[in-house]
Amino acid sequence: MRETSSCGRCGGGTGRMMLTLVVRLQDGMREGGVGVLDRNVNASSFYEGDGAAMFPQWRIFRLTGEN
Repeated sequence: MRETSSCGRCGGGTGRMMLTLVVRLQDGMREGGVGVLDRNVNASSFYEGDGAAMFPQWRIFRLTGEN
């Protein structure tokens, strides 16, 4: 039996579609990246399975107009 997340969409091809679109949009760029929450093991496995490298030492900061 396959595990699914609470979203009920894992394994439906949405991630592959999004990744394909991002690759097309970044045509001519040397590299790109995606953000994945640490608890989203399915997404991490998906990108690592496609050859993406995880940088665990990085932290993401967000600035808004309120800061």
